[in-house]
Amino acid sequence: MEFGGFQEAFSRESGGVPSTPAATPLRRRKTVFQKLMFWGANAIVVPLVGACCLCVGGEGLRRLMPIFQMRLYKLPLPGIGLLRGYDGWNRLDLSLLFAFALFVAVTFLWIRLFRGLLGGKFAAQRSSNPILFYLVATIAGLILVGDGVLFYFGLASQANESWTVTPSYIPAGATAVYMAALALLGMWHADYAHSESL
Repeated sequence: MEFGGFQEAFSRESGGVPSTPAATPLRRRKTVFQKLMFWGANAIVVPLVGACCLCVGGEGLRRLMPIFQMRLYKLPLPGIGLLRGYDGWNRLDLSLLFAFALFVAVTFLWIRLFRGLLGGKFAAQRSSNPILFYLVATIAGLILVGDGVLFYFGLASQANESWTVTPSYIPAGATAVYMAALALLGMWHADYAHSESL
């Protein structure tokens, strides 16, 4: 195979201009201070938000589904009955385990959502495999809405049992703030992963 000139040895686009691969932007490594600030803030924020989710979301589970009131020491697992003899551990129930799993799942979903938005992967996935895209989007939406519903019922049940009269819009507003806080936490993690530094 022969070429008429040096430039013809390269692939050309329409117009005769040689095509070149897109340049990948260089990313600097994050400094030790940036990493310490990120993980230090996580060590403070995540336990606070997680404890709020466990307490309020667990209460919502107990109100909506009484089966989650079962104590952990009653589960048919070897050795778990020993929890009954320790103060504090004997009050743990299934609602706390499920609320913890839901908190981890919701946080992971928000992080994945913002990573996909920042990376531009959703448009390509929707065009290449729309059935899978809408299936995953529906499941994620149900989990996010379900977490908000549980949080709302947990707050509403506590408000109804208090001595003072709590307006009905307070639990709804607090639920919106809670969901916004989880979304902000996910966006923060996604932005840290897609920042200009590694």
